Amino acid sequence: MTEAVLHWEQLPLFKSGRRRPRKYAHSVERYRAYRQRKRQAKQDHLKVYHRSLTIEWETPQAFFDRLHAEFMFTLDVAAQEGNAKCGLSNCRYGEG
Repeated sequence: MTEAVLHWEQLPLFKSGRRRPRKYAHSVERYRAYRQRKRQAKQDHLKVYHRSLTIEWETPQAFFDRLHAEFMFTLDVAAQEGNAKCGLSNCRYGEG
């Protein structure tokens, strides 16, 4: 007895002609979602200090206090108007 060779379209899965519903109506939407997933994956791999929208960071007060107890700082060279940790800072001299 010879077996009949079926083409993939003749298999029961494809006989009805129905396919799974589309997730995106247009390829533009699919591509936009792909770019968003790629952007999110890239962001997830970055370290936490690279995720800020600004490059201005303030030293945490508890960390500064421990270092200040050991080294007795007198000048804060990286200070800005609102976050100076010492009595003297560069922002008073127009540098910061």
